[in-house]
Order: sequence, then structure tokens, then C-alpha cells
Amino acid sequence: DEARIAASLQHPNVLPVYEIDVNDRGQPYFLMKRVNGCSLGEAIGTSTPQQRSERIASFNTVVSIFIAIGNALSCAHAAGVVHQDIKPDNIMLGTYGEVLLVDWGSALRLHGGVPRLYGTPLYMSPEQARTESADARSDVYCLGATLFHALVLRCPTWSDDPEEFWRKKRAGELDLITRDERRRVPVPLLAIALKAMSARPEDRYPDVQALVQDLEHYQAGVAVTAHRDSWWEAWRRWHARNARPFWTAIGAVTVIAALAATLYGERLKEIATWGDPIVREDFEDGTWLERWVTTSGSWKVEDGRAVSQGVGDSTLTCRTELHGDIAIEYDAEMLPGSHPCDLSVMFTRSSDIGSSIELGRIEEKQRALLQVGGNEGSYCRIFDWQRRIVAFSYFKPTVGTRYRIRAELVDNRLRLLIDGRTVCEYQDLYPFTSSYVTLYAYYSGKAFDRIRISARGTPRRLPAIAIGDFCAQREDYLEAAQQYAKVASDHPGTAMGEEARYKQGLCLQRRSDPAGAESAWSHLRTGHWRGMADLLRWDRWIAEGRHEDVLQAMTALYASADDDLRTQIAVRWAEYVAPLNRAAYDSGDLAMVERYLAVHDQILGDRIVADSTAADCLHVAGRFEELIARYPRLPIQVTKALWDLGHPEKIIENYIDKPTVVRPAFWNAGRGPELAALFPEFEDPDNALYAQGRLTELIAKRPDDIGAMIMDGQIERAKELALRQEPRSGWNMRMLGILDQVPEKERQYPEYLIATGQYEQVDRLYHHHWIWAMWPRHYFGFKAYLNGDLPKALELFDPPARLEFHQYYLFPLEHAILVPLLQELAGDTTAFARAYSWGRDHPFMYEQRPWHYARFLAGEIDEPAIITMPHPVRARFDLQLLTAVVHDRAGRSGDAVMSYRAYLDIPFYQRFDNANPFIEEVIAWRIQQLSRP
Repeated sequence: DEARIAASLQHPNVLPVYEIDVNDRGQPYFLMKRVNGCSLGEAIGTSTPQQRSERIASFNTVVSIFIAIGNALSCAHAAGVVHQDIKPDNIMLGTYGEVLLVDWGSALRLHGGVPRLYGTPLYMSPEQARTESADARSDVYCLGATLFHALVLRCPTWSDDPEEFWRKKRAGELDLITRDERRRVPVPLLAIALKAMSARPEDRYPDVQALVQDLEHYQAGVAVTAHRDSWWEAWRRWHARNARPFWTAIGAVTVIAALAATLYGERLKEIATWGDPIVREDFEDGTWLERWVTTSGSWKVEDGRAVSQGVGDSTLTCRTELHGDIAIEYDAEMLPGSHPCDLSVMFTRSSDIGSSIELGRIEEKQRALLQVGGNEGSYCRIFDWQRRIVAFSYFKPTVGTRYRIRAELVDNRLRLLIDGRTVCEYQDLYPFTSSYVTLYAYYSGKAFDRIRISARGTPRRLPAIAIGDFCAQREDYLEAAQQYAKVASDHPGTAMGEEARYKQGLCLQRRSDPAGAESAWSHLRTGHWRGMADLLRWDRWIAEGRHEDVLQAMTALYASADDDLRTQIAVRWAEYVAPLNRAAYDSGDLAMVERYLAVHDQILGDRIVADSTAADCLHVAGRFEELIARYPRLPIQVTKALWDLGHPEKIIENYIDKPTVVRPAFWNAGRGPELAALFPEFEDPDNALYAQGRLTELIAKRPDDIGAMIMDGQIERAKELALRQEPRSGWNMRMLGILDQVPEKERQYPEYLIATGQYEQVDRLYHHHWIWAMWPRHYFGFKAYLNGDLPKALELFDPPARLEFHQYYLFPLEHAILVPLLQELAGDTTAFARAYSWGRDHPFMYEQRPWHYARFLAGEIDEPAIITMPHPVRARFDLQLLTAVVHDRAGRSGDAVMSYRAYLDIPFYQRFDNANPFIEEVIAWRIQQLSRP
């Protein structure tokens, strides 16, 4: 097959096959071109950082080699062939300049071939290391790894410990690049290799041709997509291409500039300039502590950079109060080896703080957050003072890249720039007067330096509208409305007059005077401010529950709105539907959520500021696959959808670099004990002891762990400790049967209502609930079953698709064991086969328990496999129930009754983490049925 594949690829950089035949003994053979020279692997092996092999003596030569190999791979990919084993030893360098890609024995045909997984561990992609299917982007990774080796003269990933090596390969981890290695290799070339070796295929080059194009751009002296030039690099690159016309034109430009200075000199005097920075911070010595205060988390200065420490947020606030327009610039980097997350900045109004003495409480105050790398490096956003997302960008900062970030607060506009490019911008209603600036990082390893803060100070001239703005910001709405009315009357028909009239109505509405507001707005003439007034009307309508009126008006206004107003409409849309989403998780009422989604898709599809809320709508509506397809760059929402499709293992596969979203998936997939090794800074290894049933060890380490004592049967000691706790834990009180000590605020929780027998109340409150719905449904389904209403029972037993994979802890026992038993007893001979299929198709859900249950009931695994299944803290109790069901189905009534009774004899607080009347009553009924003569 190797020869056929190679022969089918007609490309000058693929070693040609001349003949394929069978000899006299029936053995196949093929003739190929003989190449004199050496492999790239040999050239690398004879190279040192001080003296590179003649065949790869210059980086330009290396680039030429990889352009040739990239073109060969593009030809193969176009023919539906993936090489799978690109490495230095498979690249031949001929004596006369030939560059050939050889050894197609591992190649895979993408269309119609049998999938085979090959590759050399040092260069294979993470998906190959995880034994998943390879595609063209796997070849991109292998080519990038080989390029890295040729540039740096070492493999990208290595460990002497085989287990650690394979862990790193599967996770896509690269060894840290040293300062000396970075100094030796051109930055753009290193960036090309690193982009090609991104852990996630979607973060790599989309195809080999895109990688080749970047290499060609490097050779041509043009910027490459994998690296953002500094302004000096961009200037040098431009100058190299345009030196002659530049210097020819510079004389004329000088004359023009001088004339411009003469003509506009007087005007420029009136324009405020930023001037010298008020704050310059390079963290050169310990005096930085005099200028900055740690307002949360902790920081450490390393190599002239402030670096965040710890597992949560860290904030660093400048002690200087800033007035007027403000700009902060800083270099920021997510250091290699750190988890991606915030390199952000916050502005907090001085009036909200009171005085600099209270800076330690700054995170409690209203603030604007300009977020770089939010949600573990996924995107950039601006949050306004009301914590609304008002601007959004899918720009993703990458680990190991240094960025120059600038945040501006000018008049009433917030702007976020990265490396000179605006990524987010938002205009608020009111200007900002004075603020404090705070750097915001999440997780350790976020480095900030070269900080420059500028402020223009209080302007010498204020617009006439400023007095009204001042009063409105202090919520003196009556005085503000009067001031705005004066400005509107004095400046009719002007932009300022229109704004003042709008704000007059806004203040009157906030004083609960809608008639006065409408009177003010009746004088508006411009479309923008009339549209802004419509938004405030919608606020009133929403308060009255008139969602349909709002959606119709929204659709009509959007068609004629300017860009800023359209953004405001999108923000309002998200604000209005968010409470409906939250309510729908409990109520199951999706009609209005679907209506909002329809309007979004009709008019707001290109407003990415609303993407996350639209994805939330799809999630609550149970449209999980659509969510993943439409919003693949929103990891929070995508992980929720994968969870609710029953695939926590895919969350682990795709988001191993995002601890916040991946850690719950490990627990759900029955892999919780792995977390202490993967994320030692986040996960206490003792947490796994409970799940593993190692209760004696846990109690020895944590003598006051009441939950462990309850599971271990130390009830009296647990009661003594629980009753001494303040405030008391409702869970402890329920498990110990001390229901009169459950805190009052927890007595509407379903766990308490069930424990006290208030089943009707549970059904009324939680029948459609995202987590608790199946608790009352199973209970009342069994009641219908006993009453002979089988259709009703089966309807209640069947979980709605949107609720199937995030129910309470006991759901697997009910859904995978007892419900199929009841269905089978009612004549459904395929009930357990369906339960088996459900477990097989979602083997990692609910800690792998349903799949283990199904396989045990099918006779595929034995008792030891149940006792040792993942998270086996209750496995021996579950085994007792499984054994009873096996006897029951086999017609061994006596053995079944004995096993059922033995199960009920186990204290409920060891069998369950909450009372469960469904399980108790089904077993009691079954004992009664089987005990009849």
C-alpha cells in the first residue's frame, strides 16, 4: 500500500516509484529513485547551537526545506492521503538540492481506507498520542514539530519517565523554551512552529498550505500570521521594502508638516494631550509597594515583572486617584507553563470607593472591566458598571506571547487595544470623571510590566450638559432633569440639545414619571436618540411582562438603527432574555426563550456581543448539538452542551488546558483521583479519598469530616460534631435524621421536602427542574404504575432529553436498574437492552456507574469489577441491589427477597446521599410481590 500511495502522488518532493510488481516467488517489490545525500535527522544530529550542519546552516535554508515538504503534503492531502509520520528521518536532503518526503508506510487514506494509527512519538500530534483518528491537521502538527527540531535542535517534548512523556504528549504540552533558545531562533519562525503544534487542532493552521504561506512570507520579509510584529519590527520590515521611495518623499512630507503646524498651531493648543505618564512602573525595586496595593490574591516581582500567584483572582490597584480621561498601557504575558486566563484591567469610580483608604474593598464596588483572555484565555470583553457584557471579541491571547495592552477611558467611551489594534470598544451614557486603575489576573503566572498610566486631568472647559450628568450620576434625578431641560431649551436642534432631551426623559423615568419622560422625548428629532428612548420604553414593558411587544419593536427599530444603537439593542436583548433562561431551568417553560432566539437569529446574528447569551438560550432549550456547531469558540457553553449530551470525556479531550471547566468533567467521568496530579495547585489529593471509599484514611487526616463519619457508620460522633457546628449544615442534619435542626432557609429545598414526605410540594416546585425533575417524576410514576396507569407511569419514567444527564446522584440507580425492572415486569422485554445501550453510548456519565451496572446485569463483568469501579464509595451497597435484581430476573424469588432485604437493612445514609422514597418503595413492593405464596 505504501508503494501505491507514493506512486499515486505526482509531486517533485515525493520520492517517485518507478515500478510495482511481483517476483517469481510471489513477493511484491517496487523500484524507487535512489537519492544520494542524507536525511534531515542526520543533519540535525550533526549540528550544535554553535555550529549547524552545512545542509541546514541558515534558517533560510531550513525554511526552503519545509516549504518543499509542505507543498508535498498539500498534494497528498488534496488526494485524500495523510502521511501520519513526518519526522526528520523521513525527509531526505539530496546532494544536488533535492528535498523529498519518504516512507509512506504509515499513510492513511481519508476516504474509504481503514483507519490506522501510526506515528513517531516524538513528533506525533496529541490526538495521535490519544489513539484518536488522524487528519490533515495532525500532519500540520508533525510538520511543526519537525520544524521546531530543525530550528531549536531538540525535540519539542521530552521526559525520561515514559508515563510523564505520554501524559505530556496526550495533553499537547511542550517543554519550556529557554531564553537562549529564543535568542538563537528568529521569533517569527519559532511562532510558526508553535502555532502548528497547538494542542487543539482548531488552533493550528487550518491546512498545510497556510503554514507554507507563512514560511513564504518569512522568506519574503513580510509579516507572518503566527507572530504579531512590534512597531519596530514592522517599521524595519517596511523600510527594507520601501527605503528609496520613503526617503524621496520625506522632504515633501516635512514641508507639509511644517505648514500644518503653522495653520493648526492655535487649534492644537486647545486640544488636551496625554502628556507624560503620571505613573511609570517597571518594578525595579521594592518601592513599587508604595505606589500599588494588592487588593486580592497575591503578587510577586520576578525579573522586573509583577507576577500573579495562587489559584484564583489577583488584583493590583494603583494608589493614585486619576481624574479626567485615563489611559493605561502595559506589557502582559501568560507565562509558559501557566494556565491561560486574564491579563485584564478595571476602572473603578472614585466616588464609589470613598477614599484611597478603602482600596482593599475595591472589588466590592461597581467597576468597568476590560477583559483580556476571559474564561481561561477564550476571548476579550468589556463589562460595564452594571456587569453587562457590552463589547466582545474572539481574540485569544496565547500562553508565552507578550502583548502590549492599552485601555482607555475617554469621556464616556471605553476602548481596549492589543498591540495597537482595537479589539473592543463601548460608549456609555455618562462621562467618567475620576477613577482608580486595577490590574486583574486570574491564576498564577500572569506577568505585567512596563506600566504607563496617563490622565488628562479635569478639563478647563466643561460642556453645558456636564451639570446634569453630575447630578444624574449621584441619583439626584429631579435636579438632573431640570438641568437637562435648560440645556435642551438653550441648544435646540443641536447634538447636545438632543442628548440633553433624551437624558431629561431618562431621569424622569427613573423618578417613576413615565408621562414626564414621554413628554420630554416627544421633542426628539434625531433617529439615534429616539431609538435610545425606545430602549427605555422597552425597560418599562419588560417590567410589565410585555415581552412580545418588545420583540416586535426591537425588530422594527433594528432595521433603521445606526451601529452604536444596534449594539445597544443587542445588549438589551441579552439583558431581557437572561432572567427567562434562568427561570426556564426550573420551570421548563421554553416558549419565550425560543421566541427570543428567533429574533436573535433574525436580526442579531452578526452581533457577537450577544453570542454567549444566545448560546445560553440554546442550552436551556436543549439544542446542544446546535450550540456546539454555532458557537465552538465559547468553551463554557460548549462544555455544558457536551455534558448534557452525555460526554464528559470530550470535555476532557478538548479543554484539558482549562481547569475550571475540565475539573468537574473529570469527577463526572469517574476520573476524579487523576486531578491531584494534573492540577496540584487546584486539587487537594485528599478529595479523592471519599470517592474511593478510603474513609479510614480520610478521617485520620480530617478528624472533623462529618460526611466521611456518616459513611463510615460513626453516627454518634458525627451527630456530636454536627450539632456543635454554626451555622448548621442542612445536609448533615438530614443525613443524621435531625430534621428539626435543618436551617429554615433550606426547608424549601427538594431534599428536605422529600425527607419530610412533602411529595406533592416537590412535584409542584421541581417537576421541570434542571437537576431535580426526575425525583418527583419517578416517585409519582411508580404511584401510577401501582394504580394500573401504565402509560402515565412510562411517561413519567422517561426523562426529557434536555434533563437526562445532569440529574441528582441517585438517578443512575433509578434509571439504569429499577425503572428497567419495572418496565420488564410490565411486559417490556427490551427494557434492560435499552438501559445497556444507554450506558454503552455514554460510558463516562455519572462516574461510569450506569455502564458498570448495565454490564453487570448483562453478565459481562463480575462483583469485583463493581467493587473496584471508579469512585466506589457506595459500590458495595449498589452491588447488593444489583445482586437482588439478578436473582429477581432469574426467577430465584427467595434469593431475591433475601438480597432486597439485606439492601434495605443498610442504613439509608450509607446507601444514598439523600432520602429516596422511590427506591425504598419499589424494593418494599417487590419484596411483597415475591413473598406471596
